[in-house]
Amino acid sequence: MPSTPLYGFSDTSYKTIGEEVGVRALVDRFYSIMASQRDYQPLFNLHPADLETTKDKLSRFLMGWMGGERTYQTAYGALNIPMAHAHLDVTPALVDNWLNCMRQALAELGHDAKFSDYLIQQLAIPAERIRLVSQQHQNNHQS
Repeated sequence: MPSTPLYGFSDTSYKTIGEEVGVRALVDRFYSIMASQRDYQPLFNLHPADLETTKDKLSRFLMGWMGGERTYQTAYGALNIPMAHAHLDVTPALVDNWLNCMRQALAELGHDAKFSDYLIQQLAIPAERIRLVSQQHQNNHQS
């Protein structure tokens, strides 16, 4: 038996975070940090004033992405994450802020550092795809 937990297989990440309750707690803490800390204001300002739908969308996405029940499409339709963010000017600094805010939320909720590191590494992949599509969209509209 391995000495360190394995994440990313089946629903191991989903169970490690605490399933739906844990995901929703993470998303709530994430947006609370983003709203309250000046360093995250440029990121926070990209979001709608009413965050309830935004929180629900991120929660549902993360639940399915971590191996839990996939309810995003049922509630909101098909999802192409990079295209959903293409209209925004997503810079490397915003990506770093998003990931740092998520890392802070994980830490404040007491998640194990190995799990948090794993999760941030995995979240960096779609975050970078969002940035690339956003920059391509911005470049196409500047021409």
